[in-house]
Amino acid sequence: MINQCYLRKLISPCLIWTIVLAALLSPFGSSVAWAQAVPPACLNDAGQPIRPNPAYLDPGWTNAWVLLLNFNHALSASYTTGCIGMITAANPQPVSYQLIQCPLQNNINQIRVGGGTAPFDGNFWIECPGITQNNYVHASFGVWGRARFPTSNQSYLLMSHQDVAVKAAVDATWHITLDSRYGVNTYNNFANQVNVAGKIVPFKSEVDRTLGTHYINNQALTPHFNVAGFPFDESQPITIGAAGQTMTLYEMIVDPPGMCCRSQ
Repeated sequence: MINQCYLRKLISPCLIWTIVLAALLSPFGSSVAWAQAVPPACLNDAGQPIRPNPAYLDPGWTNAWVLLLNFNHALSASYTTGCIGMITAANPQPVSYQLIQCPLQNNINQIRVGGGTAPFDGNFWIECPGITQNNYVHASFGVWGRARFPTSNQSYLLMSHQDVAVKAAVDATWHITLDSRYGVNTYNNFANQVNVAGKIVPFKSEVDRTLGTHYINNQALTPHFNVAGFPFDESQPITIGAAGQTMTLYEMIVDPPGMCCRSQ
């Protein structure tokens, strides 16, 4: 057994202050824990670590990040553990990974999220806190996910933020359309030939240098749309789901720079 007095001699006051200062200076606040390696929360459901695409780190940006919620953690009625993958303008190659707790708001039935799913019951929604204080103008953006919709003839709010939102609408015959808002403008597709009854559905709303496209089952929907540059205030919360909507979500990725996960 190691002598405890010997351990106390090894831990200097300077080391203690270094640990304290590192915690206090974290830009993400108390809801985020720094990770030294790639933890399971930072792997998408294909097993790949998330990372921002450095090609989309525009001039003047200090950093770029991706938020992943994969729900692959122990069941919890309080929060889901997400992951932020971040690169900096000074060195865009290494990715720093930070874990973030996103509370389950209005969870009056104490539904537990985890084990790979978020089973929205029509009451709770997920709210992730702001990531940084940056507010860049964007010409690229991405919102990816996989969901199962149990009810036809209903609209589902998948992701919302003061500057960006993505919805899915399932009509009475179980055909789906996507509707996105980037800045003050909204865009939707008219080709709703995809039947989603009883299926886990991959969806994506993507803007690639002002050209927007919706995808269902990895197939592009028409029409494409042109998105003018729009701000994205990173200090504001990101909300997943909404009251009054029942669905099961298996994965959600929010990628402000865009193109982190095009291979999915």
